[in-house]
Order: sequence, then C-alpha cells, then structure tokens
Amino acid sequence: MNFTASLFDLEQRCAYFREDVGLNFYYSTFNFSVPFAGPFSVVAKKRRGEIFYYIHQQILARYNFERLCNGLHRVKRLNNFDRPIEEPYFPKLNTTVSSRNYPPRFANSTLCDLDREDDYLVCDLSALSRWRDRILEACDRGFAITHDNTKVDLQNELGIDCIGNMIQSSLLSPHEAYYGDMANMGHLFIGFCHDPDGRNLEGFGVIADPATACRDPLFYRWYALIVDMCNHHKKYLKPYTHAQLCYPGVKISHVETFILSDREAIVKNELHTYWEKSDFDISGGLDFSPTDPVYVRTTNLQHKTFSYKIDVENTGADCAGYVVIYLAPKHDEHNTRFFFEDQRDFFVTMDYFKVSLRPGKNTIVRRSNEAVIADYMKHIVPNSFKINAGQKHMNCTGRGWPQNLLIPKGNTAGFECDLFVMVTKEEFQPNSSSVNLGFPFDRKASSHVLYLKDFLFENMYAQDIKIRFLDQTVDRTSGTPSKPFEHPCQCQKVKQRSTVRNHPQDNRVVFGYFMNTEKAVFRRYETREVK
Repeated sequence: MNFTASLFDLEQRCAYFREDVGLNFYYSTFNFSVPFAGPFSVVAKKRRGEIFYYIHQQILARYNFERLCNGLHRVKRLNNFDRPIEEPYFPKLNTTVSSRNYPPRFANSTLCDLDREDDYLVCDLSALSRWRDRILEACDRGFAITHDNTKVDLQNELGIDCIGNMIQSSLLSPHEAYYGDMANMGHLFIGFCHDPDGRNLEGFGVIADPATACRDPLFYRWYALIVDMCNHHKKYLKPYTHAQLCYPGVKISHVETFILSDREAIVKNELHTYWEKSDFDISGGLDFSPTDPVYVRTTNLQHKTFSYKIDVENTGADCAGYVVIYLAPKHDEHNTRFFFEDQRDFFVTMDYFKVSLRPGKNTIVRRSNEAVIADYMKHIVPNSFKINAGQKHMNCTGRGWPQNLLIPKGNTAGFECDLFVMVTKEEFQPNSSSVNLGFPFDRKASSHVLYLKDFLFENMYAQDIKIRFLDQTVDRTSGTPSKPFEHPCQCQKVKQRSTVRNHPQDNRVVFGYFMNTEKAVFRRYETREVK
C-alpha cells in the first residue's frame, strides 16, 4: 500500500500501520487525556507516569510485531544524537487550519541546536544527552532528587511512575530543571531538524504534532530509546514471586481460538487478516458545516472476528478472577525461537476481563470484538451540536486501541505466535490495578526461565497460533459512497454484498484525499479540548 512512498523504501512495508488514522487518533486522544501541562488538578492523573510508559511500550511492541511480520528488523534506538538520520519521510499531508504542508525530512538529516526565538524555542542539542544520562543515573542509584535535594526512592512498584514523569516532564516531575523534558523536546528537535533556526519560516514536521506523530518512522526509534530507559529501571526490580504469579486452586486446562463462518468450516488457532475498503462520514468533524455528508474512502488492515475458548478448572469454592490475554511472535528476525527475556518486549495486550469461577470446569468464550482495549474507531469527532439520541452509538472516544489493528498483519504463510492466557487473583485495570501495567512481563523472570514454557504456572497457558494474511481486499463500499459502511453493527448486512478482489491500484488517489482532510478532523478535536 503505497501511501507516501514507493516500496523501494523498505519502511513502506509498515506504512499501513504508521499511517492508520485510527492509530493516530488514538495517540492524539491519549495526549489530550493525559496532558503534561495545565493546572495541577488536570495534570495529576493517577499513575500518569506509568501510563505514559505503558502506552508507548505497547505501541512500540505492536510496531516491532508488524515489522517482524513484514520481514524487517526490530526498531533501532535513536541513541546517538550526533549521527545523521538515515530514514527520510515525506508526509504528503497538509493542515486546513493554516493551509500549509507538513515539511518533509530528507535522508541523512542531522539534529541541530534549536534557535527559534519567535517560537520561544531555544535549546542546545547537548541537553538531550544530559537529561538522558541523569535519568539513567537515577535508575542506577535507585533514587531521584527533588528541588530541595530530597531523595525519592525508585526501587519499588511506584518507581516507574516517577521515571515516566521525569522523562515527559510535568508538574509531577521531582526536579523539572535537573531532569529536563526529554520526551517532548525529542519531538521538537526531530520536528524542526529541517529548519532549526527558523530562517526559512518553515513549520514543524509531523512528529511534533500528536495528531500525526505516529506516521513518522523516527517516532518509533525515538520511543525505542525512551522505553529502553524505563526498562533500565525495571531491571533493578526483583522478579515476581511465586505467590504473585500463582492462583492456588485455579488451573487453565486448554485454550484455543476459532473463527466461525456460515460458508466455511470452523478455523481453529489461526487468525486471518486482509485489507478492508470502507467509507466514513467525517462531516461532523470538519471546521466548516456542510449541508450534505462528506465521505472519505480508505483502505486499512482488518481481521476476521474470532473468539477465545478458555477452559478453567477450579478445585476450590466460588471465586473471582481476572483473565489476561497477550500475544507475541514466536521467532525473531533470524527465525530463531525467542528467549523469554527478549520475547517479553513483544507481548501485546489483547484483552482483560473479570470472571466468576464456579467449582469444577468453567468454559469461557470471549469474542475479539468485546476486547476492553479496543475501540471501533470512526475516524471522526462528531459535532456535539448535531448529535441526537439516535446517533450516540456513533460517538468515538478514541480511548481504545483501533479495532482494525487488534492483531498484527501476519504473512501469507501463517506467522507463528504465542497466545498467552493467565487467570490472576490480582485486579487488572489500568487505573486501579494492584499490579504494574504490563504484568507479568514488565519485569525480568527468575534465572531458571529460558523460554516461555519455563515461565508457566497452572493458572497460565501458552497456545501456538498462526496469523495468516489473505492478501485480499474486502470492499465494504458497494462501489459508491452513497451507501457507506458506517457502523460495526451493520457488519452482517455489508457482508452479504461485499466482494473480495485484489488490492485496487486506484485506491491510492482516494486515500491521498483522505489524508488531506485528516488534519481538519484532528484540529476540530484539539480546539474543543483546549476550550
């Protein structure tokens, strides 16, 4: 899918992920939901720093997952700030607010000191290295220092929250002046590398705008460094104990996935992905108020709805548990079985939910479209003045991972993965969890654990599955924008009139128009949130 470059650029193999509108909407909404600036009551979200780490760790894990599916190496950290940046990026995107294009970044661009006085942006590039070294030193010493030289202990469950607030500076940082604002300034150094002193009157690149940052390949190299700094702190924490990982009396005896179809036999332990061509009404998110609906057509990654079947045996009395589902690739770039210590970084959260377990055998069936982490992204921000009671189901919060990107692309041969399921007694909720986000893979394991199978207890199960990419396009548009595929509840109706065919070459033109209108959608959201 040649969105912004040809396939001569290897990075374009993952353009469908980076340039997915749902992903960029999700990241933009996250930045508005968990701001780093503003009144203390707004900034001081519970576990804000840990959420910052967890969100970026999961985005990076999913991107690396996609890269392995497409035969690419995992992302390399942007650790040497003086070395030229090999990756170019030409966004071919403009903003309707200022009617200006986002500037490109050419191959082998270099980061320079920022001296844009009109933008109140003056900072030496060497500051990034100083901030990085000071934060890593705090991780090594096990404590951070505050303005009055008081020590803040980092070697506990709350340490990652402090580290996150240090990396993305806010009022919650123990010492803003000393530890700096590494995460945000990295966006700006990269976003202005084409015009660091403003002499050409150029604006920032896509990476400096939260609504478009995920489109840039360098976004993932930058956060590979940020996540690695957080993991440097995590390596000083002790492995989870037997009591923390086990659930006495609860055993998972079997796990499988299955796809139901009216026309085909049940497919077990194999997930299917494909391209989907859809129309969306974005009139509610435009800066102007059109009298008629405005449709855009786009093609993105999609998957067949599947279900999990989990058999759990409870030898005790009635009890409650939390089911946590993860997915990770089985092999690395060299087709070698992952060691557990490396595989930990690739586990992506698929779902988590609470269950009631009766004595004896319990069979749990959970559909993929019920995933708590997912959201049916409509790629729009509805105008609140146009919403009536009958349209409320069309609203989109943007606070969930895009449903169409729930599982990676896979490949045509069937990409081998490990599906990990765990029933834990610990409450597993992002805002109220009694364990760290990413549990149980956020810490190193005991020394005897070499592979995933060595990590398993009775309340855990690892199932081999494959993700097969069908290399087809399902057309949900019926060939005309007058009858768009508007909502997930219409899936059955659309399925009857859908056609499957090879990927259309003319779709690039339509998608280009969609990208040109994308900024208007986000700008509408940004304006409403600032108010």
